[in-house]
Amino acid sequence: MFMIPFIQLFSCFIFLNAIIIINGLTTADIYSPCKRQPALGFEIGTIPDTAFSASSFVEGREPFRARLNDRFAWRPAFMESDQYLSINLGARYYVTGVATQGRRAAREYVTRYNIMYSDNGHNWFQYTNEDKIIVNFVGNRNDNGIVRNNFSDPFIARYIRFNPRQWNNFISMRVEVYGCPFTASSFTFDGQTIAYYDATFIPLHNQQDELRLRFKTNYPTGVLFYAKGTQNNDYLTVELRDGSIFVGLDLGSTPERPGATVIQAGSVLDDYQWHDLAITRYWKNISVKIDQTVIYEESQSAFNSLDLDGRDDSLNMHSYTFKTFNAYLEIFRKPGASSIDVSFQMRTFEPNGILFYTNLSEPRYYMVGINDVPDQDFLRLFLDEGQLACTVQINGNKRTVRHRRINLHDGQWHEISLLLTQFRFNITVDYEPEFSNTQNNLSTTDLFTFSSNGGQIYRETSMNGFVGCLRQVIMSGIQILPRDIATNLTAVRANDNRPRTGAVINHGVLIDACEMFDRCTPNPCRHGGMCHQTWTRFHCDCSGTGYSGAVCHVSDMPLSCLDYKLNRMKVDEIIPERRTMIDIDGSGPLAPFPVICRYGSKTESLNLTEIGHYHELESYVPSGYQLPNLLYSQAINYLVPLLQLFSLIDRSYVCKQYIEYTCFNSRLLNYPNSPFGWWVGRTNQTMDYWGGSEIGTGKCSCGLDMTCANPNLFCNCDSQFTTELKDAGYLTRKEYLPVLRVEFGDTGPVGSPQYARYQVGRLNCEGDLLYDNTVTFRKADAIITVPPFEAKIAGDMRFQFKTGFNSATFGSAILVQNVGYDNGDLIEIRLQSPREIAFRYSVGRGTNIVTIRAPYDFNDNDWHTVHIEINRQEARLTVDDLSAANPEDQTTFRHIQLTSNLTIGASVTNRNGFVGCIRAFQVNGQLIDLKSQALRGMYGISPDCTGKCQSNPCLNGGRCNERWSTYDCDCTFTPFRGPICSTEIGTRLEANTMIKYIFPTQGVTATEEETIRVMFTTYKKQGILMQLKSDRIDEKGLIDYFTLELNNNGGVRVKFNYGFDTFEYNVPYDLTNGQNHEIIVTRRNQGKLIVISVDNYEPYIDVFPQTQQIDMQFDSPRFMYIGRNETTPPEEGFTGCISRLQFNRIFPLKYAFLEERDPSITWTGSSIREWPCGTEPVKYLPEPVEIPPDRGFSILALPRPMYKQYVYERNLALILGSMGFLFIFLLVGIGICYQKSNKSGHYKTKEDKGADQAIDADAAIIRGDSRHPDLTEAKEWIL
Repeated sequence: MFMIPFIQLFSCFIFLNAIIIINGLTTADIYSPCKRQPALGFEIGTIPDTAFSASSFVEGREPFRARLNDRFAWRPAFMESDQYLSINLGARYYVTGVATQGRRAAREYVTRYNIMYSDNGHNWFQYTNEDKIIVNFVGNRNDNGIVRNNFSDPFIARYIRFNPRQWNNFISMRVEVYGCPFTASSFTFDGQTIAYYDATFIPLHNQQDELRLRFKTNYPTGVLFYAKGTQNNDYLTVELRDGSIFVGLDLGSTPERPGATVIQAGSVLDDYQWHDLAITRYWKNISVKIDQTVIYEESQSAFNSLDLDGRDDSLNMHSYTFKTFNAYLEIFRKPGASSIDVSFQMRTFEPNGILFYTNLSEPRYYMVGINDVPDQDFLRLFLDEGQLACTVQINGNKRTVRHRRINLHDGQWHEISLLLTQFRFNITVDYEPEFSNTQNNLSTTDLFTFSSNGGQIYRETSMNGFVGCLRQVIMSGIQILPRDIATNLTAVRANDNRPRTGAVINHGVLIDACEMFDRCTPNPCRHGGMCHQTWTRFHCDCSGTGYSGAVCHVSDMPLSCLDYKLNRMKVDEIIPERRTMIDIDGSGPLAPFPVICRYGSKTESLNLTEIGHYHELESYVPSGYQLPNLLYSQAINYLVPLLQLFSLIDRSYVCKQYIEYTCFNSRLLNYPNSPFGWWVGRTNQTMDYWGGSEIGTGKCSCGLDMTCANPNLFCNCDSQFTTELKDAGYLTRKEYLPVLRVEFGDTGPVGSPQYARYQVGRLNCEGDLLYDNTVTFRKADAIITVPPFEAKIAGDMRFQFKTGFNSATFGSAILVQNVGYDNGDLIEIRLQSPREIAFRYSVGRGTNIVTIRAPYDFNDNDWHTVHIEINRQEARLTVDDLSAANPEDQTTFRHIQLTSNLTIGASVTNRNGFVGCIRAFQVNGQLIDLKSQALRGMYGISPDCTGKCQSNPCLNGGRCNERWSTYDCDCTFTPFRGPICSTEIGTRLEANTMIKYIFPTQGVTATEEETIRVMFTTYKKQGILMQLKSDRIDEKGLIDYFTLELNNNGGVRVKFNYGFDTFEYNVPYDLTNGQNHEIIVTRRNQGKLIVISVDNYEPYIDVFPQTQQIDMQFDSPRFMYIGRNETTPPEEGFTGCISRLQFNRIFPLKYAFLEERDPSITWTGSSIREWPCGTEPVKYLPEPVEIPPDRGFSILALPRPMYKQYVYERNLALILGSMGFLFIFLLVGIGICYQKSNKSGHYKTKEDKGADQAIDADAAIIRGDSRHPDLTEAKEWIL
């Protein structure tokens, strides 16, 4: 028996970041089955209450009550198949079985459940059988009985999870787990470490072998175990390739019967979870077991035993690394040889380079112009685009021979040999010769070089030297060993001062090592991209993957049908239906899949995604399927993998799927009795309702609207009529879709006339919730934080933003920032200016910037897409259709390491913030749910894209410019001004005042539609409110005009003549009452419709007949008069206040009161000034002040033993502080009294209190004492 104790392990564990467990002297100690299989202590309380957790629970039925034989039981809050009960066992155990109970005396128990297990509580494995099918364990049949299930393949885990699948009444569980502790020694391998055992002195010859180990890694490729003998080249290898285990075994091969056997097992084993591997062999029978999957194979060898007898020390595998194009070895041999015999092994990633070179003659010279140019015979062995070639020039005749093998730069070792004699020319690659006969007068010189030409060649010097590794270098049967190599010519000089024969001189070659870096392992190319590399760089071939970019990380497909419509469909493009591929998670792991996008007509707002399957046609259920004996079952297989399909459903607004059942005396739901037909959805539950109905009803659509064939039943087909009936409708609960299986069982015995047909339609989903995940940043210091950005091999971030941000006012705005506090790493996306976005990043080598400058503004309040990607090749920024990148140095690249949270909306210090909307935020293809955080209530952030302009704050037709944190109103095309366009621009006119506005000559030439608006207040029934005149005289000698004036009744007269007839209308209301009145006159429909509105009165509407003789055009309006015109007497002009003056987009009063008055407007008579005409501008209440959180404040939790001391010290500080304050207050009071005393002095007068207000002493006495009578002083009069 071949056992694997660690002290005897002769293994080459070349495994990146792997941990291999090898424990004990025998395999039985590693995976020793528990002899007693005791309970782990749920019932007796060894496992504490805190170890129990669950997806949900109801009060009084907490997870810790799920102990076997407990008084109560665990019960979730929701009766759904995704509920679970998890237990932390506290350590790793070898778990052999479980037991379950229901809730006592309640008829609540679980009848079917799954088991999951984990080592860390985060990554869970389903317990499966040998075919990797999830095992549904049989549960309880009553509420108090104990049902135990032992595992046919025990597992090792620290966490275990129970997932109820079917239950009676309610989910209730009490559980126990059985097994024994698992202990093991762990060893960590960094990709270079090797643990080995030399079997030279203790050879192993076994007919029965067993190897068991556990491992975990996050790298898809590596060697776990390697053992090889030297007799018949027996070997046993275990390696991981692309996440699968490959076991290679050869019990001995002969030319007639090769014995190599390769077995592949498992997949996705590079998930950094523990996996159990067991390999057993008995003679030629081999089994490989990975977790619960077992593969059996029989060896093809002619032998039965595995012979491992150590290594052959006679073979020297000395390697030499040529790290640069200029590194080479010089070898000195005796000149004059008539043949060249060279062999070596070579590996490289460079497609071109000189492998071996020597001159075959002394230099000759010939004339080129006036210069002597040397020429020389030579031999050069080189790689040309990965193909081996040899060029020989003898006596000036050049000849090149190429070997048929290609791609020799694949990084693998290749055997190369060259033999050149006077009659034969032979080059061999991996034992495949390429030879030819020749006639050569060959004579060698004394110098040979490996890689480069060592300065010997005089022609074709553009070819670089070889970069890679050589080993087993043999010339003329003599192997070059490291001890023969010198570093300078002085060390190898002979007595005649020439290099001695056999000397080797090193020029920059690394001796006795092959130092190559495989940049393609692990594969840096994502999504199946092919990696190709040179010595210093790699590149990815993304052909056929559906992805692009430097490492095939960016999807070429739209994220959804809605994404295609929003971001890829042209504005005027109308595509009712499009078959396309979508990639639901972008750069994530899910592959693209085909869909049908339906957009409808141009007038429809339709965004449907349609997914087909292989069973869309109506299918027949013949007789012979009758429950409970036989059930017809059909799985519905979709054109899309289920994982992608589930993701599409979850991201859609709504989904629906048509389902139909046509019957002839064949029942369906049979409610309230047991059903004869049902469908199964994504939750793997049998659904008790049909299309057009609702879950839990047990009805078809006719049962809801009471239109069934039998009014006492709930489905047409349950009527058992001998006529063909149908139940059909749409299933709309997307959490249960799609339909994965249909099952029917009421078509009677074989030969019965009963039958049924069914049809399952395509899945239809509408919309994409990705673009509904929108938030608004109202404050420049508001942020949302999410976990840090990660980019191990490659990482990307994608989102859309909308803003009216003004960089001139607020400076630049940071959209996203993430920093590494310890190492200075950084990623930042910043809106630097209205037309410039910058991606700043640092990976420990200083800050780099990728900038995009667009020919349009980004702050135009329209959506713009930002996409950044950082990988080993480059850092790229894409904004809309613009893209820029910085190349990365692959020799110094390291993964970005960010420790702060990913901060969205501002910097990590809440500075340089962004105001606007952000939506569809994805990191590495995963949606970051920003909206849910905003819904919880955050400072300065609102869900959805809701700006300040949404409430229409700008009045009187002002245009609102959205700034998101605020807004501003553009009143340019209104007769108002002010922050919200509510301030009237008017003036008071006297009777002699005339305002005249002259239209610019390049302005209005002719109009057929006008808007004329005036507001006025007056008491006098006279004057012109507005008059427009043309400067053109028609053939009748008339000019076009329009007049708005007050008539003698106090109303307003509207009068105009545009060349065909005079129109006049008088408003029948007296408006000269000192109140404000507004009149609006509009012409529309090419002048044929006129509407006159006065205040809130019913408007006057007139329609002019359409004839060719009617001229509806106001030709060349040139002058506008207000108050009066040149022919109006000065005393008959308008007296009052006038405002809101407008003719189309001309506002004369606004021009009159500009800081620099428009010279086109003048006035005569009394001067004018701006006047509000008795109106007050509207003002809004100030918005509530949002107080930012105290981001720098933290509460320190003190240790409990220090609590009393802390309280004592706090109270003492309060007492001393209060006493100090009182003492200071007392001192201040004493000082104030002292100052008053000094000012008043020590002498006190006895003057009466009334003296200060008396004119003499007598009055002072009377005023100062109320007891004195009120006597008037006697006066003497002299007459």
